Amino acid sequence: MAAAAKSVCVTGAGGFIASWLVKLLLSRGQYVVRGTVRDPDSICDFFLDRRYHGPLISDFNLDLIGQGANGSQHQENVLSKPIYLVCALGASKNAHLKELERAGERLQLLQADLLDYSSVASAIAGCEGVFHVACPVPSGRSSNPEVEVIGPAVVGTTNVLKACYEAKVKRVVVVSSVSAVFSNPNWPKDKVFDEDSWSDEDYCRKNEVMQLSLSKAMMLLVQITT
Repeated sequence: MAAAAKSVCVTGAGGFIASWLVKLLLSRGQYVVRGTVRDPDSICDFFLDRRYHGPLISDFNLDLIGQGANGSQHQENVLSKPIYLVCALGASKNAHLKELERAGERLQLLQADLLDYSSVASAIAGCEGVFHVACPVPSGRSSNPEVEVIGPAVVGTTNVLKACYEAKVKRVVVVSSVSAVFSNPNWPKDKVFDEDSWSDEDYCRKNEVMQLSLSKAMMLLVQITT
């Protein structure tokens, strides 16, 4: 007799990395995936250059992690590959998720606002594992990054971890970014970045382009201290 499928939650399921994660989990055949999105029926209101075309999931085949690879090699490899259209004007933002194999039987898209604890708790309740991938990323330069980027990232992560604790979730994975560690001008240039390196808070606050780095670092600090 086959074992019962385990329920797991992926926040920000419609995003690029989260979409790949959803695909992987579904392909294993042993998970029911709850994907949180801002609006399951959301329609795209923008259109990217026509040169970037093709399916988001099936055509992008790239091994991002190689033995001994460093950040610059990752970036070079990514930029050497085609970038495909994510969403065309008038299309469903989450259509690519619904077209994944096993999505009809094992994927649930739930509307959730990470700043609303009740909606987060509802999505996570009953799950054995949670992958927190969602993070606020402004489409342009933020006029108030403390309010629009850093604050929501910290509150959202806190809500997810609190909901996981209350629901007695067995495993939690918080997805971060290299930006959480490399924005540190005092880090020795000849030393490899490791778990002791954190983006410098004062440096990030003084440099607007580094605000996302600060938000990622703060997300991880929430995880460590919670």
